[in-house]
Amino acid sequence: MIFESEVKRAFPAAVGVLARILMKKICILAVICLAFTLAGCGAQQQSDPPASASVAAQKTNAGEKGAQAVDLKLTPFGSEKEVSLKELYADKPVYLNFWATWCPPCVHELPYIEKMYKKYGTKVNFVLVPLNDKQDDVAAFIKKEHLNLPVYYADVDKIDRSYDLQAIPVSIIIGKDGKILARHVGGMSEGDLEKFLEPIAK
Repeated sequence: MIFESEVKRAFPAAVGVLARILMKKICILAVICLAFTLAGCGAQQQSDPPASASVAAQKTNAGEKGAQAVDLKLTPFGSEKEVSLKELYADKPVYLNFWATWCPPCVHELPYIEKMYKKYGTKVNFVLVPLNDKQDDVAAFIKKEHLNLPVYYADVDKIDRSYDLQAIPVSIIIGKDGKILARHVGGMSEGDLEKFLEPIAK
């Protein structure tokens, strides 16, 4: 009987300890999830099968600073006339941004990009490429948010192979010689974005 009463007294205390441990783990998980949200979104919503060693080797320097920008066929939003990325950077330096309507950090920085576009659009070609599966979703989003930005559609699979996207948004600066001058993964504040554009906006 004495043993039974001791167990009954100890049981609530044990439950309380377990509850505190569980709450602590939930808080840690919430912080980790928030950090991932601020840093950037996964570029693909579904996992791909493991790449072969040769493919992985080819992607090692893809889209990195100092590499040659891979040319892309781009179709402007609301048009059927294609233009190449090479044509755009041969004209003037390019600010290339990969984003998606389902990515909160991407959406958050769009007003800043629009502001920079209005400020530096005569010196820099802005190229925003959404990675949404459905173009109608992008069209509806642009209309809803009243965005005035140069949005282009492109082959998402080729983008992933050529620019090794692990998360978005991704901002890339391409010089007139086609070399990648800078690359940033994750959303930016207005000040950070303006500083990022400084090398080509002078």
